[in-house]
Formats: sequence, structure tokens, C-alpha cells
Amino acid sequence: MADYSLNIEQLVKKAQLGDKGCLEQLVSRAEERLRADVYRLTLEDELTAEIVQETIVEMFKIFGQLNDPQRFWPWLYKIAINKFRFHQRRENLRKAVPISSVNPASNSKDALTTLIGEELKQAIFEAMRRLKPEHRTILTMRCYREMDYALIAESLGCSRFAAKML
Repeated sequence: MADYSLNIEQLVKKAQLGDKGCLEQLVSRAEERLRADVYRLTLEDELTAEIVQETIVEMFKIFGQLNDPQRFWPWLYKIAINKFRFHQRRENLRKAVPISSVNPASNSKDALTTLIGEELKQAIFEAMRRLKPEHRTILTMRCYREMDYALIAESLGCSRFAAKML
């Protein structure tokens, strides 16, 4: 049975040793985190779900190749980014999702606060949509996941300087 107090590195080690509970917990954590981050890249629910699923399947296939459990997140992000790039090349996707599907703040009692929140979401969404996918990727990793440029560079397969310059 999986120990829910384990950190990612411990889960990876135990999962690589055959602990199915730890592997299930690792997949659960990875899916949750990937779903948020991949959505920020695709801006589409269906494509996000597809890329996350493909990433998890690929993770299973090559899990034994992960030599350093501390590098799990950069390793997984690299897989997800490659899946995103594949979809982007294959279908040349550049569609936007209506802001109404981006989890609106419907429980707010203050109409003005709700309106301002919706306008802010719309502005952020439009700004993200106008960015090149490479820039959205770096922005997501740096701002939402607080990754340093060394980890970003590793995930993207580029130099630290290149990650900063993108």
C-alpha cells in the first residue's frame, strides 16, 4: 500500500522497485500536476487530456530509464513537451477555448469582484494565447511551477542561457 507521506523522489524509488501502490500514487500526482501545466500550453481541455494520457503512457514505457529520481519532474515535463510539440506539428493547432470554460468564479456574491475577475482571466488568457508555445512553456514552468532556469533548460533540452532568452 502506498504511503501518502512520501515525497516524489521516494515514490519514484519505490515504484521502480515494483511497489504498485507507489506507482499508482506517482501517476495520480503526475496527472494532476501535468493537467494544469499542459492546459496552460494547449489552452484546450480535450488536447490537454490527450497529451496528459500520452505522457503517462510514455512514462510507463520508459520509467526504468529515469536514473535520478530527483529529476522526475524535468524528465516528465520533457516527455509532455515533446507530446505537445508532436500535436502542434501534426495538426498545427492554434485554437482558443472560450473563457467561459476556464473555471469561472460563479460563487462570488460581489458582482463587481466577479466582473473584474472575469476581465482579468480574459486578459491573461488572451496574453497567453498570443505567446509562442515555447514562451508559454517557459512561463508556465517559471511562474506556475517556480522551476529554476537550469531545470527548465533540462526539460526543454536547451542551455540555461537559451531558456532565459526565450
